[in-house]
Amino acid sequence: PTFAGLAARVGALVHEHLGGELEMWSAVGKTNVRFGAADGYSGHAEELPIDVREAARGESSSSGRRVALPMRSPLTGRVGGVAVLSFAEDHELAPATLRIVDQIASLVEIGLGRETIRRAGELERSAFYDLATHDPLTGLYNRHYLEDTGPRMCAVDERAGSGHLAALMIDLDH
Repeated sequence: PTFAGLAARVGALVHEHLGGELEMWSAVGKTNVRFGAADGYSGHAEELPIDVREAARGESSSSGRRVALPMRSPLTGRVGGVAVLSFAEDHELAPATLRIVDQIASLVEIGLGRETIRRAGELERSAFYDLATHDPLTGLYNRHYLEDTGPRMCAVDERAGSGHLAALMIDLDH
């Protein structure tokens, strides 16, 4: 599953078993995503809450209504986000529950690391594809792009039956 899918599953468990919500904060972008009763993107914050700032520095914090846990990248050890359990009213978490929450945060960290690796791979593949299909001088598509997409364009034109497909290629450097 993707990181968002993993976080949504964990959020559903938190909501079902603890009666709270899971908030995922990006330590860098001030982005907040809530999982629980209403899943999804919650928006950007002008300023991170105090407990999230502390957790972004690597310090867990706990109050009656919120528990903030830093999420470290397994690859770099740096805090990349913060998981916050929030409750509607004061909620005393037993030490055993806090240990379970800490274990959940570890699993979410692993998911975050995997998602980071997956996204880095996608960006790298995209960059290589752009290098292979664009002229470095002009930035325009090159012959390799035409060879790659030409047959697909012809097939789409055949299915549409329009017969209006045209291609133009100019060799500017000779």
